[in-house]
Amino acid sequence: SPLAMANIRNPSTSLTSDDIEQAHQKQKEIVEHEARARAIARPKAKDAFLSERFTEVQQGISSYLQTKGVLDHNWVASLIRASLTPTINYMVSTQMASFKTGYSRYGDIRSDKFLVATKLARSHFRERAERYIVRLIEDIVNSMKRNLTEDIPVSDILIKARLIFDSLKFRTDFIEDVEIRKAQVAGESLALRDRGHSHLEIESEGESEICCEECKNKHGKILDTRHMGLEDAPPYHAHCY
Repeated sequence: SPLAMANIRNPSTSLTSDDIEQAHQKQKEIVEHEARARAIARPKAKDAFLSERFTEVQQGISSYLQTKGVLDHNWVASLIRASLTPTINYMVSTQMASFKTGYSRYGDIRSDKFLVATKLARSHFRERAERYIVRLIEDIVNSMKRNLTEDIPVSDILIKARLIFDSLKFRTDFIEDVEIRKAQVAGESLALRDRGHSHLEIESEGESEICCEECKNKHGKILDTRHMGLEDAPPYHAHCY
């Protein structure tokens, strides 16, 4: 370690203040080097919890239509909206677990700083989860009202309902793939901030064929950990590596 190296350089008695300062600076440089685009998003296997929730809602609608043989938009809207609170709560809890994993890479999750960071993160995560999921649910409800009418045969309603859910799959994929990984990057960034690292640099695989223009343009961008929000942290799109 840097401190051990300082001791080797000065084996006589105790370490001097200069030795300790040099060791501290060297350790700080090592951490900065290791973390230098820890802001880069790493692939993560998705839990697919959001897709599963909406698949359950879709199956509930199908079961209702097959049993009743009629379309009741009020009932359908109630079923979809009933999934709102548990979906948001589950998403936030998943984000918080990801945030804790990220913070623990560079920080002490038993510290007061972690507790403060957690409180702030939970507030931001819930705000974003509510915004995304409420909008998604209302879009589903409105789309079904526009496209599913009572004069359509039940068999056609079932097909159109499935198409409506399928058409929104990209958005559920985006939320699942991006928001959870953003939470982990946020945890890492705040842990580094709490260790005194005020700036991080984004690195992207600019020469790679799979690197999109958006990510190439982010290469070299400096993030200020003291003021960054989730919008600033990668990943910036679904399947962003």
